[in-house]
Amino acid sequence: MSKPMATKVKLLLPDGTAKEVDAVEVTVVKCEEPWSRYELDDGSVVRVKPVVAKVLRTSEFDNNGNPIYQATTGNFVFVDAPESLKKK
Repeated sequence: MSKPMATKVKLLLPDGTAKEVDAVEVTVVKCEEPWSRYELDDGSVVRVKPVVAKVLRTSEFDNNGNPIYQATTGNFVFVDAPESLKKK
C-alpha cells in the first residue's frame, strides 16, 4: 500500500477566517449515497444525491479533538415533472 500524498489546502475556520494547512488524502472504503426526495407544490419530484469525489484529512482539529476533514463533492439532481409541465 502506498503512502498517502500530502498537500496543502485552504481551510475556512468557524470564525470566518481562512488559513492554509497540511492535509493528506484519505481513501473511502465504504459509502452509502441515498437520494433525498422533495415533493414540490407543482407536482414535481426532485431527487438529489451528494457524491464525494475526494476526502482530505487536515492537520487541524475541532474543539472536541476530532480531525477536520475537507471533502470535494458534487450533486446528482433528477426531476420527475408532471406531463402538464413538460415541454411538448
